[in-house]
Amino acid sequence: MTGPSPSSPTAVGRSRSRERPAVGGGGGRRPEPLSVVMGTVSATHPERPNLNDPEPVSEGQLTGRVRRLIADRARALIAETCGDMAEAVKLRHCGLHLRFGLHDVAVERHPDGYAYTTGLQTCGSVWACPICSFKVRMKRATELAVAIAIHRSRGGSVFLLTLTTQHTWGEALGSVWSDVQDVWAFITSHYRYRKLKEELGMGFVRTIEVMHGHNGWHPHLHVLLFTDVAVDRFDDAPVFDRIAKTFHDLWVRRMVEHHGRDVKSSYGVDLRPVKDDGADGVGMYCTKAGYEVAMADGKEGRTRTSRHPFAIAYDAVDTGDTADIGLFREWVRGSHGRHMWSWSQGLRQKLGLGDEKTDEELAAETDETIERVCTISPRLWKQIVMTRIGLRAQFLSVLDDEGDHLDDAIELLASHGLLVVVEQRSSGPPRLRGSDEPRRL
Repeated sequence: MTGPSPSSPTAVGRSRSRERPAVGGGGGRRPEPLSVVMGTVSATHPERPNLNDPEPVSEGQLTGRVRRLIADRARALIAETCGDMAEAVKLRHCGLHLRFGLHDVAVERHPDGYAYTTGLQTCGSVWACPICSFKVRMKRATELAVAIAIHRSRGGSVFLLTLTTQHTWGEALGSVWSDVQDVWAFITSHYRYRKLKEELGMGFVRTIEVMHGHNGWHPHLHVLLFTDVAVDRFDDAPVFDRIAKTFHDLWVRRMVEHHGRDVKSSYGVDLRPVKDDGADGVGMYCTKAGYEVAMADGKEGRTRTSRHPFAIAYDAVDTGDTADIGLFREWVRGSHGRHMWSWSQGLRQKLGLGDEKTDEELAAETDETIERVCTISPRLWKQIVMTRIGLRAQFLSVLDDEGDHLDDAIELLASHGLLVVVEQRSSGPPRLRGSDEPRRL
């Protein structure tokens, strides 16, 4: 599958046709729908598993496997259709090539039971790569939950501020996004905000989320406000109302007067306290695009009136809709170089969190592991990735959970024409290589 050029009329189209078109250029790498790639063996297609057969995998197993499969398929599609763009050049190597100085890909198992690879190059893109984005968002969410817990333990208050504005179909993503950023910069430099900051010891963590719907691209801000002075919504209503009014007045004024965008008072500016159970709730809320949307069921992505960019990518891989491919190309171009997260100056140091790691550093970090299952030669790994979209995810899913499932994983590869030789070693896990590769000395 190849993506349309930026000037192609379908690149900004609004087609939502769900008929599966004939797509060329993919060959055997064209992925089947989810309904025929996970589960037990189908009677009508013995070589294809089917979710609707009797005795499917458990709901818990299904959720993890399907999410990994969706992310794998989406990354492959994005690499194919956006790999020619300078903004996505790193994505072509993400999860495919070894890092410099390493000899093999390693498959390790997390304490939670899932298998994953280490030693591979990562792009670290929270915008364009569903796999790197998931890793980064979840780690940012964990850090955010820690920050909330520390601050609340010291007697401070935390509030969740949501800021949104009018947007219309046909507006360029970059235009709406830049307006949102400009208004936030205006607010944080205004004397009314600075006065609140001084009186209440206020700091913030700001993240941006972007959706696409009937009215086009919709960037909006989620901001966590940290105040050293405890502020109760009811007991300290005048102070709470002053915080809300300050952000409301400045957001609306700048949007209307400087950018000509209407802001609905009923939902354009929303301020609410983070409750006692808010550490997990807010942490997951700020990462819902990475966890619930980017890896959501493609069926859900098609029926929502508003879709996250990764849901657009999955719809494209499921249907071949060139309008969706064009939309994602616009997303890659418009999001490139922008920051998803920002901390107010001094807040991290105040909470004892130290220096902030980059997205690339977080994406490259390895998770906690309980065992190394095997290592794989670079050549065999590349064959796994390139043979069929989704095979990489299925291979890792077979190795999930405790027990020796290596023979089953090798059998899966053999069913796709990849013959594997297992090198048993006196110490350490076995090494897998292709049958046409020489044994490594």
